[in-house]
Amino acid sequence: NEWGSLSNFKDVTPAGWGFIVWSCLCGACISYTAFRAQRRISATSFLVIVNMNKFVVVAYGIVFLGESYQPLAGVGTALALLGGAYYSWDRSNLKKKKAPVVEPAETNEESEPFINKNKNDVVAQAEPIKAN
Repeated sequence: NEWGSLSNFKDVTPAGWGFIVWSCLCGACISYTAFRAQRRISATSFLVIVNMNKFVVVAYGIVFLGESYQPLAGVGTALALLGGAYYSWDRSNLKKKKAPVVEPAETNEESEPFINKNKNDVVAQAEPIKAN
């Protein structure tokens, strides 16, 4: 019966409620930045960030909080973090490489726009047809 444990809420101190509200605000901010990041980067980069987040949390727990772990889990976490760092390094090097410059082709009659949209061009106004 989980509903019976709701009576524990009356024992929460004002500082405890402050931490609960702060935690909710942090979660909302993290979700908001995730949506913003998803619009600005590729799907692969976003998935790497999402997965790296999980391994950063695991590594933080092992290193700073003293959580117990199996050596194989530590090696797996280190490999995942190194893989994410390599992906980030590779993407940044890819952006540094310049794309080849493509020379514009000569303009001909077919590549020119049919309707000229320059503001300085005068367009002839058609006169209305008069009814007889």
